[in-house]
Amino acid sequence: MEKPNYATISEKLAEFTVNFSNDYLPDYAREDVKLRFVDTLGNALLYSKMEQSLKLLEVGEEYFLPGPDKHGTVFGMDYKLSAPTAAFFNSVFAHGLQYDDVHQSTGLHPSCFIVPAALALGETVGASGREVITVASLGYEISTRLALAISSQNNLIGNGLSPTGLLGSITSSLLASKMFGLTKEQTMNALGIGANFNSNLLQSTVDGSFAKIMHPGWSSKAGITAAMLASRGITGPEKIFEGHLGFNQAYFGNPRLNSGFFDDLGINWNSCKISFKPYPCCFYIHPYMEAAFKLVQNHGIKPGDIESVECCVNEIQSKIICEPWEEKINPKNTYASKYSLPFAVALVLSRNRAGIEEFDSAFTCTDHEIKYLMSKIYSIIKNNEEDLHRVTVKTRDGSTFTARESGYKGSLLNPMQKEDIIEKFKSNIHTIFINNKSVYGLLNRILNLEEVKLITDFTREWLAQQTRLQA
Repeated sequence: MEKPNYATISEKLAEFTVNFSNDYLPDYAREDVKLRFVDTLGNALLYSKMEQSLKLLEVGEEYFLPGPDKHGTVFGMDYKLSAPTAAFFNSVFAHGLQYDDVHQSTGLHPSCFIVPAALALGETVGASGREVITVASLGYEISTRLALAISSQNNLIGNGLSPTGLLGSITSSLLASKMFGLTKEQTMNALGIGANFNSNLLQSTVDGSFAKIMHPGWSSKAGITAAMLASRGITGPEKIFEGHLGFNQAYFGNPRLNSGFFDDLGINWNSCKISFKPYPCCFYIHPYMEAAFKLVQNHGIKPGDIESVECCVNEIQSKIICEPWEEKINPKNTYASKYSLPFAVALVLSRNRAGIEEFDSAFTCTDHEIKYLMSKIYSIIKNNEEDLHRVTVKTRDGSTFTARESGYKGSLLNPMQKEDIIEKFKSNIHTIFINNKSVYGLLNRILNLEEVKLITDFTREWLAQQTRLQA
């Protein structure tokens, strides 16, 4: 069969979106997407009860006019907002812990905007659980390919651009177009509008400010809004990617985008290539943490034994987790510590654990042992694959121990299994629900989401505050 000839990438993505259906999905891809709902909701529900979220929600209550005529459940709250605004808050919650899944090839965090957007849209149109899963699947396939196409030509993260903020609004516009039943032309307009709504600077990874956590929030809100505008006849540029003043030219100085990454849409499924996170911090740090774990466990290294710790990083990693070094060894808050290589490695060497509790308590207690260990850690840039992810510890007695983790937990070589993801979910949720029966009830409902006839029944029963407090 002759391949269709599309005038623009937007046309190709719009046609794929309009024609996409649940029948496209192989069983393994459908099961994978449900696990992403498990992981995302566990992260989001926990973060919704943390201090920063409560401050954010004060704005929601004051300025966004909750009411009975609104459709979008805000996780953990007893009121609803419009779909774009509910998706904003829930996306922020999903990303706030730095525990959400990541496409390691590109640095894209897709679930934090896809899952909240799909749920809010589903509530708005009265969709079933199966339809919500289908729309989410569409989002994973398009967002990862966009990220691959752009990253193959440009160093997004090295240039201070967040793939999540850059591509989330585009992806969300397509999710919303599908859920609203827009035509191909309307979907192209939504995509063009959505590409004009980007939130993407990475400076927050240096100083720990709250702005980056909001990237997926703006993405989902903007994408849904773009589709709503397109449905009313508002137009967006047709050549948003290829135009001489379009997306690629504006950000990267080159109007050409590698369209080859879209050739296997609907054939190969990229959601399974997105990594679940075992640790609540930047995934660039994970291999160094795993190497430190191995050194402690295999050689019994104690904090007082350590003379120095060398970590071999590449240039891209260094910009996010090592620079500027003075900031990284003196993180201002818990969020900043999650982008600090010396902090995370020192945490492992000190505590031999690195979960949500350890990151929070180690920082808030201003742990002297961790500060001491950070002073012993340094990084060197090694761009060759053989040295990358290597950690070398020298001890006071003159011994040297080295470990290198390429197949670290959560990587594509050593992915988290279903039972790992469920345990992570239970660990997050146990502080939200008052008994295990409720935890397993929510888990079972998510794992069988395709059986839910009306997604509003699911969100009302499990995600709203008034029900959870009675559970």
